[in-house]
Amino acid sequence: MPSITRKQVEAANAKLHNGFRLDIQHYVIHGEKQAVLQIPVDGAADITHSTEFITGALTWMPEREEKQNAFGQTFTAATGKQVPTLHIQHWRSRPGSNVATSQGLGQYVSVGKAQERRNFSVLQKLSEKIDAAVVLLCYDPKETQNPFLI
Repeated sequence: MPSITRKQVEAANAKLHNGFRLDIQHYVIHGEKQAVLQIPVDGAADITHSTEFITGALTWMPEREEKQNAFGQTFTAATGKQVPTLHIQHWRSRPGSNVATSQGLGQYVSVGKAQERRNFSVLQKLSEKIDAAVVLLCYDPKETQNPFLI
C-alpha cells in the first residue's frame, strides 16, 4: 500500500489551482495521484455541511483508437498513451451522515492531449484552466443518473 507524508501532500496541493486538492484516499488505495474538486450544489457553505455535491476529478484514461479487421468488424484498441480526463460524479448523503453515494459511472470528459506517461504535473497545470464553473458546465444530470451507462 502506498504511503504519503503530510509534507508531500502540501507540496502537491501548493501546485494545484481553483480549489483542486490531491485525492489522498485514491492515492493510498490505487497508488496513483489525481486531483479532485468538490462543489456543493445544495446551497451549503462548504462540503462538510452539504448533503449533495458534485466532484470533478482530474485523472487519466487510456487512449483508444478504432480499428477494423479483415472481415470488416470494428473494435477499439489501446494505443499505450494516456489522456488527461475530467471525471464528474454527483454525490448525495443524508443530513448528519458521513457517507455519500453516487449512481452510475459518472461522466468522462477528455481535457488534454494524449501523453506517453501519467505525470501528475500535467494534471496540476490543467487545474489552472478548470474551475467549478467548467465542471458544472460539463455536468449533465441525465448522464449520471443512468446506472446502466457504460
